[in-house]
Amino acid sequence: MSALVTYALAGRTVTGEEFFEGIAGGGRQLAVQQMTTGIESVSCDAHGGHAQVAEIDQTPDGFGFTISGCCEELIDRAHLSAASFREG
Repeated sequence: MSALVTYALAGRTVTGEEFFEGIAGGGRQLAVQQMTTGIESVSCDAHGGHAQVAEIDQTPDGFGFTISGCCEELIDRAHLSAASFREG
């Protein structure tokens, strides 16, 4: 499952290009690394496993993640974790 990522800066929806231009000092790779770390920190209370980023889907307009895990509940929680990056 891959999730489409939308971008926001200062509470305003922006294009992927605007988002990455607005990030100081690390650009796209830093954003991908931070989101991957956040996603993979999500753990399953029932099974003890962690979410894993199986694939990063990059396009000129942005990126999305294919997330795997021990159960659908874990994967859903990991997607919510990824979504929290774009809301703040």
